[in-house]
Amino acid sequence: MEPLDQIQAKIDRLMKDYLDSKSLPLYDMLSYHLGIHGLDPGLTISERAHGILLQIAVETLGGDPLLTLPAAMSIEMVNAFCEIHDDVQSGNPTRNGQDSLWWVWGPA
Repeated sequence: MEPLDQIQAKIDRLMKDYLDSKSLPLYDMLSYHLGIHGLDPGLTISERAHGILLQIAVETLGGDPLLTLPAAMSIEMVNAFCEIHDDVQSGNPTRNGQDSLWWVWGPA
């Protein structure tokens, strides 16, 4: 089985490539929140646990984790949305050691 940090790096690389290919400010905001545009707040494995767990489950069941990388990325983006929503609702000014997205760009 591949080390967890390598799985995380693959998911992060796919998310960065995807978000870099988009031009709307929304994608810049998501990149900021995810910490993948040079603003890495020092994410730990547990902060990418959802996508990593999917990859581990697929490999454990004999599947090809490369085929499910887009699904892992999607899961992480949905989780990011939930975190952003939670930060706005709770009024959290920071997340993962950096200013929260709504604190930087303002609430919707």
